[in-house]
Amino acid sequence: MLQREFARRVTAVEALKTAQRASLAELDALFATLQHRAFRGEL
Repeated sequence: MLQREFARRVTAVEALKTAQRASLAELDALFATLQHRAFRGEL
């Protein structure tokens, strides 16, 4: 029973880590776009 609970929690943590990585990648892309526009004088 404890092993199943541990496995469930590990799976949940891995899913959260995956979501965090995707969010970070999106934020990095948005920031790069913002920088690009700022340096081209578009803002």
